[in-house]
Amino acid sequence: MKKITTENYYKPDDIIKNFGAVNFETGEQWAVTEDDILNFVDKITIDELVPDDIKELIEVSKALYAYGYLYWTFFTLSQEQSYKAFEAAISGVHKRVYGSNFSTRGKKRLQLSDMIQKLINSGNIPHEKKARYDAIRELRNMSFHPSMQSQWGLVAYDTVFQVIEEINSLFQTLEKQN
Repeated sequence: MKKITTENYYKPDDIIKNFGAVNFETGEQWAVTEDDILNFVDKITIDELVPDDIKELIEVSKALYAYGYLYWTFFTLSQEQSYKAFEAAISGVHKRVYGSNFSTRGKKRLQLSDMIQKLINSGNIPHEKKARYDAIRELRNMSFHPSMQSQWGLVAYDTVFQVIEEINSLFQTLEKQN
């Protein structure tokens, strides 16, 4: 793990030096650079229908991924931040549809799994996406209730990208239904 000093503050984390990139058309290979990481981040798009508070959470996730080049653990934190954005998106849509995120008696906040199921039942989440949403929720649970420290590194990108795509899809579906 990188111990930050004034000498290495702006230098890539040593771990990243072990990874390379390939141009599959030309066969060219090179060490991963900050430009490569920023190109990945630029491919993550946020739909205009996503509310500003959720967009801010997503932008933090993207920034953490970009800074993972300098500090490896930020890749993992980026993934965890995408789970926060996912939960906030589910909560926001649930509240918009049902007026509250609390039980019918109003005393207990609904769990994420309950909100997902209610949104599936109401047609706001397509039933065929249940397994995908449950998988994201399970990854979130593993991340926020760990039995050990995990470092996902560069592969966190796939999860971040897909979680944000699901957030975009959620708000697109909600817009179509209104």
